[in-house]
Amino acid sequence: MDLRLPAANRDEKYQQIAEAEKNKSKVLAAKFQELFKKAKEEPITKPLKDIDLD
Repeated sequence: MDLRLPAANRDEKYQQIAEAEKNKSKVLAAKFQELFKKAKEEPITKPLKDIDLD
Protein backbone atom coordinates (compact mmCIF):
# COMPACT_ATOMS: atom_id res chain seq x y z
CA MET A 1 0.00 0.00 0.00
CA ASP A 2 1.40 3.36 -1.03
CA LEU A 3 0.93 6.04 1.61
CA ARG A 4 1.94 8.86 -0.74
CA LEU A 5 -1.17 8.45 -2.88
CA PRO A 6 -3.69 9.63 -0.23
CA ALA A 7 -1.38 12.53 0.65
CA ALA A 8 -1.20 13.55 -3.01
CA ASN A 9 -4.98 13.38 -3.29
CA ARG A 10 -5.33 15.47 -0.15
CA ASP A 11 -2.91 18.09 -1.47
CA GLU A 12 -4.70 18.20 -4.82
CA LYS A 13 -8.07 18.61 -3.11
CA TYR A 14 -6.65 21.40 -0.93
CA GLN A 15 -5.32 23.23 -3.99
CA GLN A 16 -8.74 22.97 -5.67
CA ILE A 17 -10.48 24.37 -2.59
CA ALA A 18 -7.93 27.18 -2.22
CA GLU A 19 -8.33 28.15 -5.89
CA ALA A 20 -12.12 28.09 -5.54
CA GLU A 21 -11.90 30.46 -2.56
CA LYS A 22 -9.69 32.87 -4.53
CA ASN A 23 -12.14 32.87 -7.42
CA LYS A 24 -15.07 33.24 -5.04
CA SER A 25 -13.70 36.47 -3.62
CA LYS A 26 -13.05 37.83 -7.13
CA VAL A 27 -16.59 36.99 -8.23
CA LEU A 28 -18.11 38.58 -5.13
CA ALA A 29 -15.99 41.71 -5.61
CA ALA A 30 -17.10 41.99 -9.24
CA LYS A 31 -20.76 41.56 -8.27
CA PHE A 32 -20.39 44.21 -5.57
CA GLN A 33 -18.83 46.69 -8.00
CA GLU A 34 -21.58 46.06 -10.55
CA LEU A 35 -24.37 46.54 -8.02
CA PHE A 36 -22.65 49.56 -6.48
CA LYS A 37 -22.39 51.20 -9.91
CA LYS A 38 -26.05 50.41 -10.60
CA ALA A 39 -27.09 51.88 -7.24
CA LYS A 40 -25.16 55.10 -7.94
CA GLU A 41 -26.90 55.51 -11.31
CA GLU A 42 -30.44 55.06 -10.01
CA PRO A 43 -32.09 58.11 -8.48
CA ILE A 44 -32.98 57.98 -4.82
CA THR A 45 -36.74 58.12 -4.41
CA LYS A 46 -39.00 57.91 -1.42
CA PRO A 47 -40.93 54.67 -1.23
CA LEU A 48 -44.67 54.96 -1.80
CA LYS A 49 -46.90 54.30 1.17
CA ASP A 50 -50.42 52.96 0.98
CA ILE A 51 -51.79 56.28 2.28
CA ASP A 52 -50.14 58.11 -0.63
CA LEU A 53 -52.13 56.07 -3.13
CA ASP A 54 -55.51 57.28 -1.78
